[in-house]
Amino acid sequence: MRHSIWGMAPLLWVFLLLFSLVEVSPFSSRPIFLQCRELLLDGDFERGPEASAWLRFSSAGRPLIVTEAARTGRWGAQLGTVAPGTDQLGQYVSLPTSPSRLTFRLWWYMRTEEVDHPWDSLNVVFVAELSSAEISLATLTDEAIRHQWQLLQIDLSSLAGEQGWLILRSHNDEMRLTTWFVDDVSLSACDTERWPTFFPWLLSRN
Repeated sequence: MRHSIWGMAPLLWVFLLLFSLVEVSPFSSRPIFLQCRELLLDGDFERGPEASAWLRFSSAGRPLIVTEAARTGRWGAQLGTVAPGTDQLGQYVSLPTSPSRLTFRLWWYMRTEEVDHPWDSLNVVFVAELSSAEISLATLTDEAIRHQWQLLQIDLSSLAGEQGWLILRSHNDEMRLTTWFVDDVSLSACDTERWPTFFPWLLSRN
């Protein structure tokens, strides 16, 4: 009997390891595995300015996808290239109807000549296709942390099922320049799956 128990030890360790990799206990029937897909194209800007999936607008006609703005890789985006002025990056997205998680992420770096704050801004907005309504998702200003890469993360679950334009827009007033570097932009939709029912009697317990 002792030998048979010890012979099952490797199997027990495998079983415990599997459950250590999930978010809930084996006695829960809640969804636990996440399957994610990326909804943006060229979020790292590595296609460069010639083949980029981003539509670009600069009131001063400046290039917005440049090597100086990269956080990772070679290319990144630069907004706030002139004062006064507006720069804009946009991409059309179709958001799934019922994801478990819908998350926007953006890495940004800011430098400014402003002394008093706030005057200049970087805005993340969504423009719905059907209603043309512009929904403000986040606003950063020149009083934010300078000279350091920061992660902006936004839950977009409330926009599930919408279609429209995701836009990054900078605005500088007439006096001093604020420049924003942007890289590694992501919009991920994640769905959950349930634990495989190897032990249905366990999963049926609450």
